[in-house]
Amino acid sequence: MKSPRVVVTQVAKVLDAWLRKQTQHTRRAYEVDLREYAKGTKEENWVHAVHELLVAGPVAASAQVEKYLGRIAPVLAQATVSRRLSALRGAVDVARKAGLVTWTLTAEIPKPKTKAQAIATAARSMEGIDLDQLQKIRATLEQDRTMAGLRDRAIIELAATPPYLRRSEIVQLDIEHVNFRKKRVTVIGKGRLSPEQLALSPSGIKALGEWLDVRKGTKSSPVFIRLDRGAKPDQRLSDRSVYAITMDRGVTAGVGKVRPHGLRHHGITELANFIDAKGLPVGEGMKLARHKKEETYRGYIDRTGTLQDQIIQGLDQTAGRR
Repeated sequence: MKSPRVVVTQVAKVLDAWLRKQTQHTRRAYEVDLREYAKGTKEENWVHAVHELLVAGPVAASAQVEKYLGRIAPVLAQATVSRRLSALRGAVDVARKAGLVTWTLTAEIPKPKTKAQAIATAARSMEGIDLDQLQKIRATLEQDRTMAGLRDRAIIELAATPPYLRRSEIVQLDIEHVNFRKKRVTVIGKGRLSPEQLALSPSGIKALGEWLDVRKGTKSSPVFIRLDRGAKPDQRLSDRSVYAITMDRGVTAGVGKVRPHGLRHHGITELANFIDAKGLPVGEGMKLARHKKEETYRGYIDRTGTLQDQIIQGLDQTAGRR
């Protein structure tokens, strides 16, 4: 059953009103997800992509979305795939509430066909880097004193050390949001409506300072800008640009492709293990990680198995001395 009466202008109006009601972080995330879906289905833009879904009807739309999810699931983290589906479901649902269609999107993320694929998917969802790999990236960037090198080092430090910024938060930063005197940066975090001041690590302060010394700009200028020849003056980096930067820097350092969220995962894992080992209040770790649920935060404790490896090695050495 198709819905031929749905027109693009109606879809654009409904989606615009829907996105305006979201928090800034959620709106940016949904726009990225819908834009990526449009690229994956070779539509002109994401409004047209959603329009085609609505016109297709419930059965064909679900089949099309599941086909798309099946293509991206093997190469993206599970959380990213789930968010893409949520964005599409939300877009269809708001169209239903507006009376453009009478159905909901019932598509599901296809399950891996083999045990090996299931293991690989699970591994990607916990993907991060270790300290040695991060140090290799830092060492490579220390040798790159170009504007791009200084910019990229600041991006990586903001993701891998307090305040463990997400890439959407990194690109939102303006120069006025950085307070070197207080060692704080102001962001609107995930799921929050108002800005909050977050503590910066010493390495983050140093990297930001070196970058802004050469970047210049006014208080209202974005902190991170494009530096390629085709860029406009003061053109803000996009989420995709930050993703490409961390991936490329990982490859250059010889540690493989590194996702921005992989840097954040590393930082919070180090934080959680330190808090746990020192017996410090879990609440303090949650504040720094900006996790509302304790079970989410605790999921980072020794997720790499480093502490377990040390314990096992210690036991083995003790047994050998008997």
